[in-house]
Amino acid sequence: MTKYPLSKPAANRQRGFSLTELMVASTIGLFIMIALIALFINISRANIEMAKLNGQIENGRYAIQILQHDIAHAGFWGNYLPKTASSIPDTCLPFEAWTDEHKNDLLGIPLQIYGDSAPTGAGCTVNIFDSKIPDTDALLVRHAETCIPGEENCEGDLSDGLYFQSSLSYGGNCPPASNRTPDTTPFILDTTNFDTLTKNDCLTPVTEKRKFISNLYYIRDYARNPDDKIPTLMLSQFDTANGALSQQPAIALIEGIESFVVEVGVEELGAEIDGAPDGEFFRCNKENACDLEILSNVVMVKIYLLARAEAPSPGYTDSKQYQLGPEKLGPFDDSYKRHVFSTTIRLNNISSRREAL
Repeated sequence: MTKYPLSKPAANRQRGFSLTELMVASTIGLFIMIALIALFINISRANIEMAKLNGQIENGRYAIQILQHDIAHAGFWGNYLPKTASSIPDTCLPFEAWTDEHKNDLLGIPLQIYGDSAPTGAGCTVNIFDSKIPDTDALLVRHAETCIPGEENCEGDLSDGLYFQSSLSYGGNCPPASNRTPDTTPFILDTTNFDTLTKNDCLTPVTEKRKFISNLYYIRDYARNPDDKIPTLMLSQFDTANGALSQQPAIALIEGIESFVVEVGVEELGAEIDGAPDGEFFRCNKENACDLEILSNVVMVKIYLLARAEAPSPGYTDSKQYQLGPEKLGPFDDSYKRHVFSTTIRLNNISSRREAL
């Protein structure tokens, strides 16, 4: 007969956790869970703040890059050497009223700086400085497009666009030949009649023309709607709308740009002509207006931007002061982080022409 071993005594059997052990284990597990949750929250907050900072830096650098690129081309008119301007051009003069003198002034004054007083007139759309932040500057940059319509990455030829074309025979001597005379006008700034100017031989038509660029930059106190309160760099361009040429309503360019200050470096008349500024840079505003002599002799520009994070940082208070050239801003005593960006830009077309004198 098969014998089976007797079962072990109850005292030697495997026991479960006691209530006390279970409570201790649960408490330890809870503390570990709390620590992990706190770590996750801290990492998430750090990532959010890092994203804000990266966005702020990216916006500031991108704004500087756009302005720098445009200002560097100020005063570019192909191979044409502009005459001295007789007056500061009216930005809002209707295109139909543009005279030869006004066109010369547009070419002779490639930069104009505005304070809180917006340019007005029939040649500008209403409220071109809509909701502009007070005490920030506005900068108007003029030049011809650097590419020819139809070239790669260049806008095509628009039938109602405003273009610039310069003569290569104006003021020159034609080769001996019958019926050859120099052009009687140095350039054309218009929408039509680009078949009358000639090259050096006073015979071959000039076919190249470039779009006229007039870009006006300023800071608005909102991006998409007045309730978002996101300061934004705005751009108004001279273009065609509804069949009419005018300075167009501004469009939002880069969000988070809170302040904009412009200083100019001027080469004084009578000084040694070397294409470099004489003396210190200064800001043109209502206290120190830029007159015709100053604007005609700007050879270098300093720009300052104050970039603000698009969202506040909980627990942070901005108690700093920010120096934008002659302007000191802050403390703002809010929860937004800020950073100043600045650069100095040489007006290559103007400085290089002066160096050659």
